[in-house]
Amino acid sequence: MSDQATPSVPAGWYPDPEGSARGRYWDGTAWTENYHVPGQPAPQLRAPEGTDPYTPWIWAFVLLPLLGYLPLPFFPWASLFEFDPREPGSVMDAQFAIFTSPAYLAAVGSGLVIYGVSVLLAYLDHRALVAREVPKPFHWAWAFIPSYGTLVYPIGRTVVIKGRTGRGLGPIWVMIGVFLAGLIVSLVMVAQMMSAMTGMLDTLR
Repeated sequence: MSDQATPSVPAGWYPDPEGSARGRYWDGTAWTENYHVPGQPAPQLRAPEGTDPYTPWIWAFVLLPLLGYLPLPFFPWASLFEFDPREPGSVMDAQFAIFTSPAYLAAVGSGLVIYGVSVLLAYLDHRALVAREVPKPFHWAWAFIPSYGTLVYPIGRTVVIKGRTGRGLGPIWVMIGVFLAGLIVSLVMVAQMMSAMTGMLDTLR
């Protein structure tokens, strides 16, 4: 086993290739500076002192869901209630107007973009942490989980990186801010729908 990439050798503790009596941690691609004395419990995995737990990729990852909020205020909610209950076909026409609107199509498209890009960002973030000799960072493949990957990866990453470096809670706080932004957009949408529904009821009186 050498410092060159060796995919067949899993990450773990191995005899120090430099010949010392200590064990040394192999992260799956290279030797780290983590050592322990054989016969004693392996020490807690720690990144080198002063390791920056943040990468540009994790910030982009946690901010990416904001892209999905952009089309929502432009949904033509009023058209959903612009129908005559006495005409059965008008209800379907109103729903069709929503699902073919540019805002709806943009929302669906942004969801697909967010999913694909978030997986790429998780991979780049994981690779950057490995390059900084962070032992066994949270695996980027968790971002593949549909719908929940954007939550699972940053939460798992934060837990692991906090244990490795003693820092790294920033992405969680940004996630909370993004969630609050989404809540505000949702409230605006509900207000628009309620206003449109009230207008429809007034016309039926």
